[in-house]
Amino acid sequence: MYLCIVLLYLTLVTNITSADCFCPRPWTHFRDHCYIYVPTRANFKTAESNCAKLPIGIGDGHLVSILDDLERRFLETSFIPATYRIVWIGLSDIVQEGEFVWTDGSFYNFTYYNDGEPNNDNDSEDCVYRDLTGGWNDHPCEKEKPFICKAKLWDWANCSIKRDRRLNEMWGKERGDSGARNNPA
Repeated sequence: MYLCIVLLYLTLVTNITSADCFCPRPWTHFRDHCYIYVPTRANFKTAESNCAKLPIGIGDGHLVSILDDLERRFLETSFIPATYRIVWIGLSDIVQEGEFVWTDGSFYNFTYYNDGEPNNDNDSEDCVYRDLTGGWNDHPCEKEKPFICKAKLWDWANCSIKRDRRLNEMWGKERGDSGARNNPA
């Protein structure tokens, strides 16, 4: 019981949460990935390129792939701000018309298209976005929209280093320790 209280205290005092160890802030954790909403409007290609560059510590990001209804509901309820419901997702048929693929290479077996979509209107809609209703719609790739990036989980080793530094800083301050260790001369 005492150990549980100590661990709870350390978690609260040092502001270390399991979410910190999964994804650096302001990324959000779900399952084995980190997600971030990017309000800057960009075309599909630029959005995908930007996801690959975000942020230090994550890397290898892509526009979000939505692989099942649970992930879709996670994005709906926990992640997408109510005022920013139109976003690029990482689905397109740029390479071969009618053959949609996720930019991260995930298997494409879940869809949430609006009725009548995808329709490749005017033979110019190759990229998919999430609209105000939550449904998916194909759209011209050069249009600019906010987007969501998805990346693999953060490196646990970095989390351990971060956690250990926070704990050492806290314990050093509580003991009045300047950080120097006893070194016998």
